[in-house]
Amino acid sequence: MYEFYQQQIGAIDAEIEQCLAKFPSVTEEPPPPSVKKNHRRKTHPPFDLHGHLYRLTGVDFTTIDGLHVVTVQTIIAEVGLDPSKFKTEKQFASWLGLCPGCPITGGKVKSSQTRKVVNRAATAFRLAAQAVSRSSCALGRVDS
Repeated sequence: MYEFYQQQIGAIDAEIEQCLAKFPSVTEEPPPPSVKKNHRRKTHPPFDLHGHLYRLTGVDFTTIDGLHVVTVQTIIAEVGLDPSKFKTEKQFASWLGLCPGCPITGGKVKSSQTRKVVNRAATAFRLAAQAVSRSSCALGRVDS
């Protein structure tokens, strides 16, 4: 069964690569070499996803600490490349469910937790933030 599922995953990866190749290019120049360690992860597809994402967006999002190519793919797939869907950054953060709620009843704040949303982009941003918080970069550095 394991080998069968690996073949199915390989077939789906090939379909994803074909679909990515159909999208129009924003830039024709090759992507810059990745400055991060280029070790292959289990979730990393066997084709050049970094090159496809750079060709589609014209920006190398993987230079941002915490963002890996699969994370960037998830965010672009969920949010898209058109930021005009959201009037402000606040509306975007609210759509992601990253803003704290503030239900007040009787003058008392009942909870300040974020709302529960089923959104893969929000999960990807949360995982990226967690990765940055544990890294040794300037964003993850904590002074005591």
